[in-house]
Amino acid sequence: MSDRSEAMTTAEERRLVEQLWQELKPLYDLVHAYIRQQMAQMYPGHVQLDQPIPLHLTKDLFGTMLTYLEHDIIPFPDIEGIDLGPAMKRKNFTEENIFQYADEFFVALNLTRVPDRFWNLSIFKKIPNRHMACHPTAFDMYKYDDVRIRMCTSVTSRDFYVVHHEMGHIQHYLQYKNLSFWFRRSPHGAFSEGIGDAIALAAMSPTHLKRIGLLENYASSKEENIKFLVSQALSRLFLPPYAYALELWRWSVYNESILPSEYNKRYWDLMCQYQGMKPPEVRDERYFDAGTKLHIAFDLTYIKYFLAHVFQFQIFDVLCHEAGNRGPLHLCDLHGSVAAGKKLKVLLGLGSSKPWEDILEEFAGVKTFSAKSCLKYFQPLRDYLEKLVAEGQLNVGWKCENNGFSTRSFMPTTIWLILILKFILSNIFFPL
Repeated sequence: MSDRSEAMTTAEERRLVEQLWQELKPLYDLVHAYIRQQMAQMYPGHVQLDQPIPLHLTKDLFGTMLTYLEHDIIPFPDIEGIDLGPAMKRKNFTEENIFQYADEFFVALNLTRVPDRFWNLSIFKKIPNRHMACHPTAFDMYKYDDVRIRMCTSVTSRDFYVVHHEMGHIQHYLQYKNLSFWFRRSPHGAFSEGIGDAIALAAMSPTHLKRIGLLENYASSKEENIKFLVSQALSRLFLPPYAYALELWRWSVYNESILPSEYNKRYWDLMCQYQGMKPPEVRDERYFDAGTKLHIAFDLTYIKYFLAHVFQFQIFDVLCHEAGNRGPLHLCDLHGSVAAGKKLKVLLGLGSSKPWEDILEEFAGVKTFSAKSCLKYFQPLRDYLEKLVAEGQLNVGWKCENNGFSTRSFMPTTIWLILILKFILSNIFFPL
């Protein structure tokens, strides 16, 4: 593709993603080992310490968001974790209040407050007795500052995070609103999601939550920080290996190195190799499990989500440096930093008016995505897990010899039905 602002070539994309994955893999393997060990205690006999994790036990269809396990597997159960729900309810939060907090987050960075029409034209909670789409979505109506959100919000920690993510998109729209229509979009698929996730990352910093009065008893002890980082890992570290494996499968289908006769086997081979997951039951070629992902069914690239998950930490690290943060990255608070806001404005305001590499260089001083900031963010957790490995308390890695796939050959059900029907009809009309 000649227009590099649109996309990288497949060869470049593969090299970059493979490099990023090799940087992330040691951290992921440690977190995977810890989660598997905790799950082995929860499900005795069903999770083996040298095998992939059975996917259904993660309580997530694709094993990318393991937050449903949080209360069962996070360490130091006697120490209170971060749950904003009770604090917000004590303060009589409404759904709209969460959006107001997110708006104030940007105002404190000397960025743009949302216009009045945003509050009048957005939908913040489900409308009673109406069938409606509830997936959180930010809209740029391309009419100067007409921006809106549709979300069926709940007063929970999860939605506090999601609201800040969506408001990150809204701020993006507001910053590039004066550009030509053709440039009012993200310069790369990873930018938009990465920006939203970086804002949510900043909003969920324990230091920031204490500042705004939603977290009271956080003393930033070693145990509290490890507990917080495990929670963050459950929501942020399991998507990259899935996204990479899924895209490797898709690329291989297109270059015909994976044939239709082995679609399902090769899908689970890749999921085992990269994600360390196996199917909940024996699978075979009667099934097309890759097709359960909408992006496969609709032929949409998924690798941007891998890159966005890496990029969010890169953005956050740059902004924290501008804000003067010198402590652990996960404790950085951007609140009130005009310098960080000015830097963020560079990233948001250019839209797609320049190639994405040039925008990234102007923002971060480098022309490509990097996993260094992600590793920096989770370094305290990595140190903790490596200590467990050194003490013999954690077994890292898995074997893929038995990944839950049957090598038996099955005739498609449709063909069996046709043969049976043919046999019945032949005996009715042409009996022996």
